[in-house]
This record gives sequence, C-alpha cells and structure tokens, in this order.
Amino acid sequence: MTSNATRWIVRFVLFAILCRAAASAVDGCDCEPGGSGKPKATLVDAEVTLCTTSADKDRDTRLEIWIDKDGGKQVAYLDLGRSEKMMDGSSKVYDVPKQGRAMRRSELPASQMHVRITPLGHDSWRFKAKAVLNFTDGSSYQKCFGETVLDRDARTGVYPLN
Repeated sequence: MTSNATRWIVRFVLFAILCRAAASAVDGCDCEPGGSGKPKATLVDAEVTLCTTSADKDRDTRLEIWIDKDGGKQVAYLDLGRSEKMMDGSSKVYDVPKQGRAMRRSELPASQMHVRITPLGHDSWRFKAKAVLNFTDGSSYQKCFGETVLDRDARTGVYPLN
C-alpha cells in the first residue's frame, strides 16, 4: 500500500473516531437501564439529563424536575425557573437535590420522574431524558426515556422509574 493511501486511511479512521465521540457527547441520554443494589439502600442523589432534539426550550419557559415515590411523596426537586434556553441538539445534566422523605431502592418500582414546563406563550419543547439515582450502598439505577413533547397544552411529562 502506498504512503498516500495509508495517510487517507488513517485520516478516515481518526475522523470516524472523532465523529463517534462528538455524537455520544451530544446525546447524553443513552444509558444501560437498571442496575442492582440493596433494597434498603436510600437515595443519596439524583441526576437528570435532558437532551433537546428538534424543538428548543425558550429561555422564558420555566422548568421544574422532581422525583416522587409511591403515593406522590416527593424525594427530590429542582426548580430552574426561567433561566436558560435549551438549544436543539444540546444536552445538560442537572443535580436534583434530595428533599423531604428518604427513598429506599426497594421503592423504585412505584417511583416516577416528572418534568414540567410553564411557557410564556407558545413554546413547544422536544427532548429525551435520562434519570440516574445513586444510593447509599454505592449502587446506581439508570432509566432512559424516549422523545417527549411538552407545550402549553401538555406541560408535564411523567416517567415511571420501574
């Protein structure tokens, strides 16, 4: 093989590697769902990744994220207010602070994540989501959710964590 052909092959391979890394960085909503741990382990923290797909969230649209366990008992909550625009193709990880009641890992089957927007006007937002819950035994649990559309008529997405 000629040195010119070798250079082209090396360039192509490097380009493919860089493209794969860029694609995975943009779509932070991929995951390996589930995870195992001790049933009595309690929630340490929650992270939610939101990946905007083809319709951005306007800056003046309020965003709230929370997690509740059986019976609607809130265990983590974050109000981002009307602080940031979420552009098409972007992803952002949010730490959702614990609050209220402790949640055991055994309560995951009856738990839900909620994402709510309160738009001023006609905002429509398309996104995918990923929840990562970390527990006191060092284990974590992941759940990914496909594309959702929220707007002024459908403001809240409810995502079962089972």
